[in-house]
Amino acid sequence: MPVYTDAIQQRLRQIETGHQQEVETLKKQVQELRSRLESQCLNSSLRFNGDFGDEVSSVPASESKADPNCLACCSRDFL
Repeated sequence: MPVYTDAIQQRLRQIETGHQQEVETLKKQVQELRSRLESQCLNSSLRFNGDFGDEVSSVPASESKADPNCLACCSRDFL
């Protein structure tokens, strides 16, 4: 019976190792996507607001807000 138990333990370790690798891969993907989303929202915000320091922008106030579909502000709360 020990051989059977050893085979089960070995298989469980393989499953756990595979799971850990998958978790690490998903963490990296989440980090990359979060970074891309924040960058995209930042670019969107700069496009609307302009990066002109003290200069006055001619963009109406209603358009000067960041993209309303942008989740960068709240993505940290959920991820």
